Amino acid sequence: MVNMVVVAYENYQRKHNTKIAQLTTGALNNSKGRWHEFIVTGFLAKIALNFYLEYKIPLITFRLPSSRDETKPEFFKIFQTQEFQTSYPLENIETIKKRIFFSSPDYM
Repeated sequence: MVNMVVVAYENYQRKHNTKIAQLTTGALNNSKGRWHEFIVTGFLAKIALNFYLEYKIPLITFRLPSSRDETKPEFFKIFQTQEFQTSYPLENIETIKKRIFFSSPDYM
């Protein structure tokens, strides 16, 4: 799947004669892994429900780790450090930015 995304990306650049930010293999693999986790979780829920409906035996369910525990607010890295200082536009965010969480696309 990663190769398909890279090929589509390269074809888009050739067709539109444009250059967009270079995709990294790490970012694509991370995205691929998260989507696979999400899909497998959905299949597990369907299997558990079908098993219960057919055999009347409940399966033990478990809580998946929150992606909040794994993901830090990387979004703020696009800003310069000084923009969070006093008298700069983002000064009010400095005190709370470590507590701000942006969910990952696999849970939207």
